[in-house]
Amino acid sequence: MHLIHRPLPNRKEGFRLKYKFDDRLAAVKLYLERQIYCYPADAVTKSKRHSYSRAVQLWASRYLLEGEEGLKHKGHKVRSAEEKLELIEPCLKQEVSIKLQSTMSGINTGTLFAWMKAYNEYGIHGLECKPGRMIKPMPEHKKEPGRENPAATERKDAEIERLKKELDAEKHQNILLRFELEYTKKV
Repeated sequence: MHLIHRPLPNRKEGFRLKYKFDDRLAAVKLYLERQIYCYPADAVTKSKRHSYSRAVQLWASRYLLEGEEGLKHKGHKVRSAEEKLELIEPCLKQEVSIKLQSTMSGINTGTLFAWMKAYNEYGIHGLECKPGRMIKPMPEHKKEPGRENPAATERKDAEIERLKKELDAEKHQNILLRFELEYTKKV
């Protein structure tokens, strides 16, 4: 089979499936046969080219593991905490690198990093699937109002006092102007 060296067409930025199956297959075959990349037209920066090359390497590993089915979009696969731990355990024991584990398993390195971080922070419970976005813990200084920085609290109190005095002066000035206006009306 002869592959045509053409840049892949541009895709919409917000489009989730960035490349069609045929584009993926052509890119993988070119990479496996000749170890070269056919960058898309929008990959003009070094970082975009690097991202694309990593994607092609991931597609190639999936292609080698599962054939053409590995390149088809199957939706989100939900893995149990035990499956995730089994996949990251060699990396945690430093038996293999994350990049190698990514290539062997067909899972993105970023996903493996996220699982490792969750496991290191929360143990096996951190690998359990939770629907929705992860809730970020609130910083300590926002949890308890009494535990604020004393210097900051002093500055706030001084500012509040200054504003109160300013308001009182404005109210007093307003009352004097009203009296003056009433007086001039009577005269």
